[in-house]
Order: sequence, then structure tokens, then C-alpha cells
Amino acid sequence: MNRYVRSVIAFVVLAGLVTTMPLNPARAAGVVGTGTPGSCDETALDTALAGGGAVTFDCGAAPHTIELTTTKTISIDTQIDGGGLITLDGGDNIGILRVDVDVNLDVTAITLARGATTFGGGINNQGGTVSLTNSTVSNSRVFIVVVTGGFGGGIYNTGTLTISNSTISGNRAPNNRSGGGIYNDSGTVVVANSTVSGNRAGNGAAIRNADGTVQLSNTIVANSNLGNNCSGTITSEGGNLSDDNSCNLTELSDLSNTEDNLGPLADNGSPTQTHLPQAGSPAIDNGLAIHCLAVDQRGISRPQGPACDIGAVEVRQDATYLLCASYYTGAVTSPRSGTCGNSTVEITPFDTSFCIDVYTSKLLYLFGRACNPPRRTHTMADDGDLLTCVSLYTGANRWVMSHNQCMAYELANTIPATP
Repeated sequence: MNRYVRSVIAFVVLAGLVTTMPLNPARAAGVVGTGTPGSCDETALDTALAGGGAVTFDCGAAPHTIELTTTKTISIDTQIDGGGLITLDGGDNIGILRVDVDVNLDVTAITLARGATTFGGGINNQGGTVSLTNSTVSNSRVFIVVVTGGFGGGIYNTGTLTISNSTISGNRAPNNRSGGGIYNDSGTVVVANSTVSGNRAGNGAAIRNADGTVQLSNTIVANSNLGNNCSGTITSEGGNLSDDNSCNLTELSDLSNTEDNLGPLADNGSPTQTHLPQAGSPAIDNGLAIHCLAVDQRGISRPQGPACDIGAVEVRQDATYLLCASYYTGAVTSPRSGTCGNSTVEITPFDTSFCIDVYTSKLLYLFGRACNPPRRTHTMADDGDLLTCVSLYTGANRWVMSHNQCMAYELANTIPATP
């Protein structure tokens, strides 16, 4: 076999190998934990993060905190989804996440708490592209080493940062530094439908824009120390609320120097804590439709009223729907309009006993008959108003505890205790 023939054969074999190789090999995905809280520790997190890609958590059904001893440096494109149950805790000793240049990081439904470092206690974005969604960055800080550092208690950014449906709360920088909540050094920050509240610093306690671009829409900036929410140039896209004039909100839909009337950082129906607007808050129904996201930080549908609420949380405005009970099964349904259909009868809730299935929480009315296991009896006298969730598809009423929320495919129905 001459040299020319051998070369042709080698080329053909090599070409065949190339065509069978994936052009963009997928990154390894990682799952933290094996179903129990004990399996979800820092070692398991490190292993899951090592390959980049999608990182999720299997730590059981209850909220779970992973205590960190080292900052997690993201050097490969990564998506971290906490499922609304996970907190990464820096122990007030180390920064939580650091993102390298030209790296993409998506952070969803997670809490980053008690991070502490010289730049960005919660997130230090060093030239990457970061998206923070349905999440909370809280109680993080920066400290000064010699004469450098000390900016961005919650988040420090030199790349591209998008924050939506998230809460930045209780973060701080030293009194002679700036950006307690967010410090944008030279990058681009876009904040939508979020709440930046209760942060502290000597300058721009909520948001400091040094030499980049910061855009706000449908966002609350409030409760900073010294009436010191913003510093640097802030661009308003409308629908924002600030309790001082420092953010220079200039759109007609903005509410500047307006008391926010927010509740404290708390569990308002989601493991990721939020600030819930209280009754009469100007944040309610004053967001712009063009910037309104489909759900809030907790997964509650927007809008609940005539317009979206400003901030990360949509205040649920429960409706009262007609109750119809099936003659045959006792199943309770609520038509969203019109009257009860065939084979059903309208019932009034006053002094009425319902049966609640302990497994499905479905509401039944058995026309005076006793509730058989696995059902229990519930009357209006038990806790006053009865909150149920009405399926958009079947109209079925499902009872929920007062601290729980309806799913995205359901409407909240408050059944009054009196006619």
C-alpha cells in the first residue's frame, strides 16, 4: 500500500471520527443531595458545581441551609436552582458566589445569606453575566482590608447583572464605603419587579452606580440608612417607588419620596423571605403593565388587581366565588361567572360543615352526612374565613392553610364566615 493510499484512508477514518463527535459537548449536571437534609452539605455542593451546567437540590421537602466555609467560584457556565427551599449561608465569614469573566451564571429560587468579603458578600460578579431570579440576597456585608476593597455588601458587579422578582435586603457596607445592597462598578445592572430594602452604607446604601448603567422598573428602593437609597446615575424605566429623592426617578409613573409601607423581611408564602406591602401601601396596583412579570417572587400570578404591584411581591386580592355542590359526589366547585350548573346546588357557607380530604385537600359538602376517613370536618367557626383555591380548569375548590398559596393554575377564593 503506497503512501498516498494510506493518507487517504487515514483522512477518511479521521473524518468519520469527527462527524460522530458532538460539536458542543454538554456540561455535566449536578444534583446536591440524595433526598435527605444530611446529604446536602458543602462537599455535595462542591461536587455538583465542579462540572458546571444545571445544579439542583434533593434535600427533602423542608427548607434547608448549607453552611459554607469557602467562596464558590463559578468558572464554567452554571445554572443554580434552589427550588425555593435552599439557603447558602456564608456564616458572616466568607463571600458566597464569585463569577469569573465571560462566565454565565443563572441563580433561581434560592437565598444567599450572611456572605462577607471585600467585594460582593452575596455575589461578586467579576465580568461575567449573572441572572438572579425569584431569590433573596440578605444580611451580607463587605469589610475593608488595608485601604482597598469594601464595596457591594450584597452584590458587586463589573459585568452584566439582571435581577428580577428578587429581594435584596439587610446588606451593608462600611460607613465610608458605598453600595450596601448593590455596587455597580463598571457593568450593566437591570432590576425589574424587585425590592431593595433595609440596606446600609455611607453612600448609596441601596444601589451605588460608579461608572456603569443601572436600570430600574417596577422596583422598590427603600428603608436605607440616612435617607440614602441611591448614588450615581440611575435610569428609570417607570413604575418605581423610592422613599427618598436620591434615585432621581423622573418617569411620570414613578413614586419618589413616597413612604413604602412595607412589612418586615418574613416568610410571606415562600421559603425565600420577602417584604410584603401592607394595607394602603402605594406599591399596590401602581406598577407598569409593560414591565409586569407573569408571577411574583413566590409564584403568585400578577396582576391581582387592576395593575401589578411594585416590587418583588404581589399582594393577593382574593375574590369570593359562588359555591356549588354536586348532588352525587358532594364535590364543591366554583364557577367564575354565571350560576351553578346541572346536578349541583348553590350552598351558603354560613354555619355549614365541609369535609376536607386530608390527602388532596379537596372540599366536599355531604348535605348533613358525617365525614368519613380520610376526611375531616371543617366549619366556618374554626378559623373564620375559609381560603380555598379554585382550579381554572375544573372549578374544584381545594382548601389551603392560611400560610400557603394557590398554585399558578388556581384562583384564590375567600369564603366569608357570614352571608
